[in-house]
Amino acid sequence: MVKAFQSFVGVPDVTRIACALAVSLLAALMLVPEHARAGESRTTVRVGGYAFPPYVQADAKKGGAVKAVIEALNAHQDRFRFRFVLTAARRRYQDFRHEQFDVMLFERPDWGWGERGIAVDTVAPIVADGERYIAAADAAASQSYFDTVTDKRIAAYIGYHYDFADGESDPDVLRQRFDIALNSDHDANVEKVLDGQADLAIVTDSFLELYLDRNPGVREKLTVSDRWDQRYRLGALVDPDGPISDSQLEGLLRSLHATGKLEAVLRPFGLDRRIVLDAKG
Repeated sequence: MVKAFQSFVGVPDVTRIACALAVSLLAALMLVPEHARAGESRTTVRVGGYAFPPYVQADAKKGGAVKAVIEALNAHQDRFRFRFVLTAARRRYQDFRHEQFDVMLFERPDWGWGERGIAVDTVAPIVADGERYIAAADAAASQSYFDTVTDKRIAAYIGYHYDFADGESDPDVLRQRFDIALNSDHDANVEKVLDGQADLAIVTDSFLELYLDRNPGVREKLTVSDRWDQRYRLGALVDPDGPISDSQLEGLLRSLHATGKLEAVLRPFGLDRRIVLDAKG
């Protein structure tokens, strides 16, 4: 020991300092919990999301179902680390092509992906949802008001695909074909109807349920159509060359469902009743 100390003393100051730092770093690493060190070796999976309440709130910082599922997936396993990446409805295709994200939850392949020639793998449907029309109650005295919608002033979300427009999402084309106001605020579309600025708006059914729960006084002021603009089942899209395969992601989602964790994280968004993912399938 004495000889080792004498040998160390003879070493230049810079070298001794470096050795001391190395020893300190090693000691610090030994104090880090094993599960934390294991987390560093997880494979990162970037999950893209755009404003689509309640899946991604208009203010993404407020979360949404996508972020809740990401947190549940991270807590459920230690192979992948899922991370949310914000995109926009119109920009999501370009961002995917540029490898800004690897997965998109609660999405459909026929929402513009195929027509753009973008190859994606798909995960089985997770929830069932759809789009409904709403109008002011004093204007829409009966459901017949919604028999035709293309002759009315429409409030809709920019970048979305709607059946009444044959799936067209290009804002310039939509404005040429319809009297339509496009924006990026779902609440504002409801307010346009209430204020008489629009004859009807198209809203996601799950969003409408939450909106009316938060604003019970509005319920009697609106007529909600029995007619759907579209009904859909939302699964997930996966980059075929990404860090996680469609089968791996689906397996994790089914495992969450089997343990009841998927229902738990989707319940605050009213989506637990809409789950169609069969845990046994």
